[in-house]
Amino acid sequence: MNDTDLLAHLETESRTFAEAAAADLTAEVPDCPDFDMAGLVTHLGWVYAFAAAQLSSDDPTAMAMPGDEGAPGDDLLDWFAERRQVLLDALDGDLS
Repeated sequence: MNDTDLLAHLETESRTFAEAAAADLTAEVPDCPDFDMAGLVTHLGWVYAFAAAQLSSDDPTAMAMPGDEGAPGDDLLDWFAERRQVLLDALDGDLS
């Protein structure tokens, strides 16, 4: 797989995850017993924000922290979609 394929894979799999989450945010996550789906969406959204901040950092060797991303509000799925798009854009820009 090349970088473009990996980016397309991330885009597809993260969309599939978001669609599954939208079906039931209260669903248990068997492989992550400390999370329900809403908790997993929140966690992954913060991971995406961290990764995007790291890619955008002036010093890629230093740990970058996401900016004031704001806590997920009433619309967790919109918040997640924004974090997802920021990461995809950062990765796409890094590949260009």
